[in-house]
Amino acid sequence: MAKTLRSSSEAARGPFVPGGRPDPAALPLGRHTERMALRSADIPRLRLEAQGVAVSGSDRRREHEAAAGADSVIDAVDRLVAVQAQDFGQSLWALGARAPGTTLHDVEAAFESRRIVRSWPMRGTLHILSPDDLRAVLALTAERTVAGTRTRHRALGLDEDVFARASAILREGLAGRSLERDEVLGLLESGGVETGGQRGMHLLWRLAHDGLVCWGPTEGTRQRMVLLDEWAPPGEEHGRDQTLRGLLVRYVAGHGPVTLRDFAWWTKLTMKDVTRARELAGDELAEHEVDGRIQLIAPDAPERPQRASSGVVALPSFDEYLLGYPDRTPMVREEWLDRVVPGANGLFLPIVVAAGQVVGTWRRRIEPTRIRVSAQPFEPWSESVRRGFERHVAGLGRFFGLAVEHVESLR
Repeated sequence: MAKTLRSSSEAARGPFVPGGRPDPAALPLGRHTERMALRSADIPRLRLEAQGVAVSGSDRRREHEAAAGADSVIDAVDRLVAVQAQDFGQSLWALGARAPGTTLHDVEAAFESRRIVRSWPMRGTLHILSPDDLRAVLALTAERTVAGTRTRHRALGLDEDVFARASAILREGLAGRSLERDEVLGLLESGGVETGGQRGMHLLWRLAHDGLVCWGPTEGTRQRMVLLDEWAPPGEEHGRDQTLRGLLVRYVAGHGPVTLRDFAWWTKLTMKDVTRARELAGDELAEHEVDGRIQLIAPDAPERPQRASSGVVALPSFDEYLLGYPDRTPMVREEWLDRVVPGANGLFLPIVVAAGQVVGTWRRRIEPTRIRVSAQPFEPWSESVRRGFERHVAGLGRFFGLAVEHVESLR
């Protein structure tokens, strides 16, 4: 049985049911199609709003700051289901940017509360999400993801016997405690499991996909590994259909407007599963035909961007605003993609977004008493964009509790 998708705030109320809807068996399987209103030019700002990225100076930002704390961080994670986090230090600000007024201490407290963890739920990539959502997503994605690595694992000399031995070692060695990565690998080595080369990383990756381990408590910009079920005991289990439906509805709510193929790419589920999820969601999703494609949004989502998304935000590298979708050209002009991902090497730089469009990159260097920041506009910025960037980066300083110094360049 699969784990149902639910947010941590709903854990006490039972299974996650998007929007308080009834059991999927009772849902209509029809379509709610609107063929007006939604425009392709509006999609970037609508996605920015769906992701909860608050723009400095907006009323919504002030409302969030009034209620800032660990709960705000957890709400930001739940909104997106999973937040891209292969660079843990950068992902801290991905949360801060979506929970204005919070601090690094609030993020650390959210991890210490055991209501969010970091693992590899989809696409073989690290994300931050709730423990229950991690189990739910893995129930849908892990088997297919693991199957795609068998050739590589054979080349590394990793077979099911090795994974079983490694699992037994960590089940005993991590019981009642957390360890840093090198300490975990040391446990495996002392138990006779070699971790040299890339074997260690692939062992941890596989055991995380098995639901044995995850990254839990933090130490600055590092995390310690724990046993998932010990750190955050599992909740109630539910069927695959309800989990599929919940994942699609929440992806649309936290990323929309999106297409079904966007969802298929994000999860790496088969189109058969994706089509089934759409059937089960029924009228919980609204459809808009835009440029010949069906875009999905939540029925209560605005069809026009709100004022809050018209300003400037500075987002970290590997941010979900770009990596939550296979096609990034609605948010960044095609001729500028190489400046966001230089040499198409897969390393996404931190981005500056103005009214939903990526208009530059930026860099930061955190020092003991300050954060040094530099911006790299793709073309000359207006004074309002520059001021907006400075205001938003000031929030980065408050997040880390450090002064911000703007410099021409950082190398």
